Amino acid sequence: MLTHEAFYNGTVYSSLSLNAKEDDVKMAAIPQFHAGGQIYQLCFIAVGATIVVLPKFVPTEVFRLVELHKVSAVSFVPAMLMALLEAPELKSANMSTLKNIIYGASPIPADRLSAIMDIIPADYRQAYGQTECGILMVFLNEKDHRRGKSSKPSLLTSAGRPGIGYRVELFDDNLNEVPVGVVGEAAVHSGTLMRGYWKRPEATAKTLVNGWLLTGDLGWRDEEGYIYLVDRKSEMIISGGENVYPVEVENVLSSHPDVLDVAVFGTPHPKWGEAVTAAIVLRGSASLSEDIMIDFCRGKLGGFKIPKSVKFVESLPRNASGKLQKNVIRQTLR
Repeated sequence: MLTHEAFYNGTVYSSLSLNAKEDDVKMAAIPQFHAGGQIYQLCFIAVGATIVVLPKFVPTEVFRLVELHKVSAVSFVPAMLMALLEAPELKSANMSTLKNIIYGASPIPADRLSAIMDIIPADYRQAYGQTECGILMVFLNEKDHRRGKSSKPSLLTSAGRPGIGYRVELFDDNLNEVPVGVVGEAAVHSGTLMRGYWKRPEATAKTLVNGWLLTGDLGWRDEEGYIYLVDRKSEMIISGGENVYPVEVENVLSSHPDVLDVAVFGTPHPKWGEAVTAAIVLRGSASLSEDIMIDFCRGKLGGFKIPKSVKFVESLPRNASGKLQKNVIRQTLR
């Protein structure tokens, strides 16, 4: 339950952090029933911008409407950015009017982000948030992206730093702040937080604690205050007593030139408790084996993080916000 005041404040804060301008022509590409899709449009409507609605995400239609309406700002989920990157029409598309490209809702491999930044030279901004927090709260701005390309590559894997109106800390299980470099749960303090879950008092009590909202997302902070998310707390794999964060493994696997998409998750194992398992979609007519992909991870990951099993699939299911549906993938591969 979000009050009108909380939602209004979140919209104003996000408009500033996303550099929304009155003369922008903003493309609405993310479904409006998704909180992220809604807030991106509200931020631009609030400053008087023009909105161009994309009826359905199809790369060729994106290219057509950007050129037709001289679109200057757009928001995508990472899966959309990666689809644009794979589209053969991208190299000939006229994207010269795009100045502000916003993305978020799920991770994107650094190599894919870097590649599309080379092809479409706009200002890139990543936004991380949750509906419960008034939506957007952490931002990686355009200067951070340029620095990620030039001198600090790790920034292209960062969620960014807290935006205007938000305090974000990383807590251990006892709600103590963790030191720099140590993984903890992201917690948010702001005037934009929800009042609670409708008729779910137990869930509300677990999420809202002492004025903080516990997000369920795990991450660590570097010495400059940048936050790096490693995964949902519920998605963490415990293999042989060691914590494995799927996103880290996914980033390594996706860096193979023949890998188009990948999902990493835990599966029951009699010896290790959980085994690190990967489902991979190959690019085009590529052909790889399980052994090749496991060997590819050696030297890039600690031994306990290397997948014990690799499955090759034709596609990976994602929801409307572009997030992998790992529960569906687990059931399919049983």
